[in-house]
Order: sequence, then C-alpha cells, then structure tokens
Amino acid sequence: MMDPIGTQPHNMGYGVPHPGTHGMPHPGTHPAMAPGSRGAVYAAPPQHHTTVVVSQPSSAHTPHRMQMQERDWGSNICSCCDDVLGCCLAYFCPCCFSCYIACRLEECCLVPIVVPGGETAMRTKLRVQNGIRGSIMNDCFTMYLCYCCALAQMGRELNATTRGGRVI
Repeated sequence: MMDPIGTQPHNMGYGVPHPGTHGMPHPGTHPAMAPGSRGAVYAAPPQHHTTVVVSQPSSAHTPHRMQMQERDWGSNICSCCDDVLGCCLAYFCPCCFSCYIACRLEECCLVPIVVPGGETAMRTKLRVQNGIRGSIMNDCFTMYLCYCCALAQMGRELNATTRGGRVI
C-alpha cells in the first residue's frame, strides 16, 4: 500500500518495515548520521528496582487488635434438659431448626439446606463471634457425629447470648 502522497510503500504493521520507509534508514547508515540530522536522541532504559522480602511482617510490626477472651460453650453438648423445646425441635425437625438457627445468626435460612457444610460454617461463626474455644475441625466432627445435639447446643448458646433476637 502506498502512503497518502503515493511516494513510498506503507508498512501495514506486519513484520519489520522495509529499509528507507517511514524513518528507517537505508542499510549502512546510522540515524545520527542521516543528512540534516542533529543526531539521534535516545532515552535511557527505565531503571527497575526489585525488593526481595525475606521475612513476612509479624505481629510486632502490626497494631494489636483487641482479642476476646476465649471461653467454653455455655452448655455441654448433651445438656438437652436445659432447653427441652430446643432439644425436641433439633431431634424431631432438624431441618427446620437449623434454618431457624441460620436466621438467628443473620444468615440466609437456606444456608443449612443449600450450602454443603452450612451447619458447620454456622457453628464456626457462632463460636468465633462469641469467643468460644475450638477449631473448624472440632466443629466439623461435632456436627457430623452429634448433629442434633450440636444444633440444640447452638440454640442454647444463642438463647444465652442474645437479647431481642440479636447476638450480643
């Protein structure tokens, strides 16, 4: 393709431009030596600095967050006599009771039904919000081995730590 004036072939951007077209010197010449040129001005390549981190920041360098004192659950896993109604709901209608627990934790009521492991996540949330000792693995095993008892315990904990339906 020719340039608009029609004097030189135009490089369409494919490959390397042909010598002598659009600013590329003819072979054997240097841009600084082109006739009428004052010399080429070349920009220095940008300097790149690489910082290597050899240690991660520790708590000594970060501000301390106020940590809640950890405690045990307010009731034992087998303390069903402390809340007979909650215990009966957990045993005879665990699906409804787990949805009720989800709503009390300000989660979608479908979490226990739709989300795999949703009850374990709810137990972990309740435990962390209330500063209760434990681990995710412990929550998982408790929900797997003692499902109804764990739901009843969660209900009792919510009853003990809420006022007006809100977790305190």
